[in-house]
Amino acid sequence: GDKSVPIYWAYNHHYCSYLLSNKTARLEKLDHIDFSSGHPTMYKVVDPTYDSTGNNSYPTSQYMSEGNGGEFRKSYHGYPRGYAQILQSPTTFHIQPMQIDTHNRNYNGTGFKAGPLPKASRAPANASYSGLLECPCSTRRHKYITPSYNTCDGAPTSHLITSSEGCFNFTTDMNMTGIDTSIVNDPSIPKGCSISLSNNRITFNTAEKGSGCERTTTTVGSMSSLVQLNVEVNNGTVFMNISGPADLWFGVAFNAKSMSDTPYAIIANATGGVFEQKLADHAPGNTLPNTLTVKSNTVHSNIRTVLLERSSKGSTADYYSFPNTPTVINMLNAIGTTGSFEM
Repeated sequence: GDKSVPIYWAYNHHYCSYLLSNKTARLEKLDHIDFSSGHPTMYKVVDPTYDSTGNNSYPTSQYMSEGNGGEFRKSYHGYPRGYAQILQSPTTFHIQPMQIDTHNRNYNGTGFKAGPLPKASRAPANASYSGLLECPCSTRRHKYITPSYNTCDGAPTSHLITSSEGCFNFTTDMNMTGIDTSIVNDPSIPKGCSISLSNNRITFNTAEKGSGCERTTTTVGSMSSLVQLNVEVNNGTVFMNISGPADLWFGVAFNAKSMSDTPYAIIANATGGVFEQKLADHAPGNTLPNTLTVKSNTVHSNIRTVLLERSSKGSTADYYSFPNTPTVINMLNAIGTTGSFEM
């Protein structure tokens, strides 16, 4: 139910409401009006009012604005008995409330101290009230939110990706390039979003009765740092999608916290070459005999992405063996200052 909170948590400065009919109204531009809030370009609705006989009578739109201020709580908003605003054939109601929270949660001292204010605030310095009360325009900021992704393996989940756009955004959010996308309707594969590095494809399945999040023999993981890495282990084979700057060498090392662990690494040069390396303690180490198959090597927007295939079990102790079950793997990654890895 409703819960009472201090007025500065939910201050309704004003609201605007619009009621429209199924008839068409015309917008006309007004001369500039200097408001501390709102757009500098203002419009008005020109109402082609008429009734069924063709006589001007009933309006086709209505606009209402209330500057409530602190009196909005438990105050009556309506018309006296016998009064109304008439609208012909109403179809749409739209309300735009301006709710303002002026509570400064970063201040626990005595007295009042305003929180962050936009540039358009007209409150004087050290005012005893928040400039937000006057409803200034917010300072425009660009905010980018990158979601986190998890795989489901046998357990039911209510967080499946439900749109192809959200599914394919995964490749952008994870800096993956060269991945094919497809939309299918196939009840034999998981519904929603699934990815297969072995097929170099991310798929969105629209089938409502898809196979669901079933337990499989596939284990996947990812890392995003200087280098972007996505790994899929499937039936004894590991597929890796590694991305880094196209004009510099970059690499990843497995099962290591520092160079002193002398780990197994995979390195890509700016020339397109990809090789395996047994690193030494703060030294380049030795190049290993190749066990990788390069399935693709592409460059897009100066980002090189290599799709690699290898046996999940290392051929010798110098190679890392990828586990077939989910686990945490310590990783190192690096980007060079030149195009070639220095031996």
